Amino acid sequence: MLGIVPYFDGIFLSSRQGVKKPSPAFFNGLLKQYKLVRKESIMIGNDEAADIAGACAVGMDSLYIHTDISPKEYGVYSASYRIMDGDFRKIAPLVLRQDV
Repeated sequence: MLGIVPYFDGIFLSSRQGVKKPSPAFFNGLLKQYKLVRKESIMIGNDEAADIAGACAVGMDSLYIHTDISPKEYGVYSASYRIMDGDFRKIAPLVLRQDV
């Protein structure tokens, strides 16, 4: 739907890894499995407590997107980027490298 699938090497689900976000084991496992550079990676999520807190804990950038299904509490964790109107079209310009 968003046209971003070609930019991903795979999908890494916490339930398949036997851990629950925000466990650092999830984020570190993701980085290791895909041989990612922490400072060149970003976690995109709509749940601050799971997605953004976990990324912050391991030193990754993060993008919080507030959606209709986001938990009501937000603003506790400091995301690198925020999209508060749920508009997924705003993600790509924020996170894709311009030199690609």
